[in-house]
Amino acid sequence: MRRSPGVASTSGVCEPERLERCSTRPVRALAARPLVALVAAMLPLAAVAHGCGGDAPAPDDTGAAGASGDYQIELDLPPEIGARVLEIATELGAAICERARSCCDHFGFEPRTDCVQMGGEIFAYRMLGVAGLGEVDLSEFDFSINEAMAERCIDIARSLSHQCTFPALEIVDWFWPCYLVLEASREGEVPDECDGDEVCQVKYGPGNGCLRNICLPFAEVEEGADCGLPQEGPTIPVCSASHYCSSTCQPRAELGEPCGSAACVAGAFCDREADARTCVPLLPLGAPCPSDHACAEGLHCECPKFGSSCDERFCFEEREIGEPCSADPECPFPTRCEGGICKPSSLGFCEAP
Repeated sequence: MRRSPGVASTSGVCEPERLERCSTRPVRALAARPLVALVAAMLPLAAVAHGCGGDAPAPDDTGAAGASGDYQIELDLPPEIGARVLEIATELGAAICERARSCCDHFGFEPRTDCVQMGGEIFAYRMLGVAGLGEVDLSEFDFSINEAMAERCIDIARSLSHQCTFPALEIVDWFWPCYLVLEASREGEVPDECDGDEVCQVKYGPGNGCLRNICLPFAEVEEGADCGLPQEGPTIPVCSASHYCSSTCQPRAELGEPCGSAACVAGAFCDREADARTCVPLLPLGAPCPSDHACAEGLHCECPKFGSSCDERFCFEEREIGEPCSADPECPFPTRCEGGICKPSSLGFCEAP
């Protein structure tokens, strides 16, 4: 199932020339009710403001802050950490604004001019994650800057500054390096190395995963070998592409073979609607389909009309946001085919004309 992108609201951060003064002040993160995903390049759930004398303003014209179910977190960063956060947010904001100038017109929008605010949002989002959405006292944590992740965050943001088409969930390349810039650990404790496979893949590349907060390489094991998560060990066992994991690695079912409990080989899916569940070839463009996994690579299963239910769905070719299109089902939800391109209703680095 495809996820729908979300758009973040934004409030202010201190201007770069006020870094020294602002870095000692509390950081307030105002987060709206949870959104579903991120869009464009880095549109997190939070809005951030560095308070330079008094409370930060609420996010503009979104109605998010102050509404029922909102929450807020306050944190005093050490001066050197706060100053560095603002420097990185300024660099990230410059890359975001460059992308806005390059791409907003393509979608019929106006470029934002306050992109440093968006650059700071990722740090508020990071603090929300550390705090467990308000369940943990952040004053008990030590914070530091991962300079390698900061460099990677900015480099990737700059590399995307003239890219005006993108997948609906363009998150991993930019989001995780920026998210990992601000490291946190309880006072006196060594910080966890990871909290998910994505973190390890950002740090060490593909082929690595997270097991009990430690990054370990994946290791392919033979048929019949145990593929469950180990209690300890130097690697994480995985099955080959021709096998699937069911406590142990088992061969995938071939075309025409039963697949009641087995996974099918590449290029096939398990037809569970037939009387005898068997592996059949993936469906081509335009074919009726029961679900996304039944369509060939690069296709997805949708109703012919945007946003409606239907008795029969079909395999459509999915476009990226900003790419040419001829019908709504080609575009990732919730974008629509308008003016011959897959166009979202809004983009975080753009403003309505």
